[in-house]
Amino acid sequence: MDSLDAKFIDKQLEVRDYVILPDSSDDEFDYLNPCTADLKKIFKLKSNIEVDIVSNKKIRHIGLYSSDIILPVIIGVSANVIAGVILFYVNRYLKDSDNVQCKVVFKDNKKGYDSVDFKGSCSDLKEILQEMTSDD
Repeated sequence: MDSLDAKFIDKQLEVRDYVILPDSSDDEFDYLNPCTADLKKIFKLKSNIEVDIVSNKKIRHIGLYSSDIILPVIIGVSANVIAGVILFYVNRYLKDSDNVQCKVVFKDNKKGYDSVDFKGSCSDLKEILQEMTSDD
């Protein structure tokens, strides 16, 4: 998502603990990238968490045809769970030679939203994610 629509996100979080939001939008469509469905399955398998994909528009799936993979925005789950899910995805689908980019967005003391951007090689990302999964 290029910019966070805080009102839309707040509305979605009223009735759900976890959501995956579209990467970006235009006037008619929200765009999800191809790993969104995989993330739903991974959350269910690894953490028994049901994840809703929410949208206020029609949805189109888009493909990324490069070594960069951008994971959808994930909100409402603890950092170590997010790290574990992303690590599972990276280990399963990406090669160590790939460059990876992902963004985790989180609510900051219920006053707004903040994000952490990861960019770099798979091995660097795995190291960071393994540290995050071991944090309490």
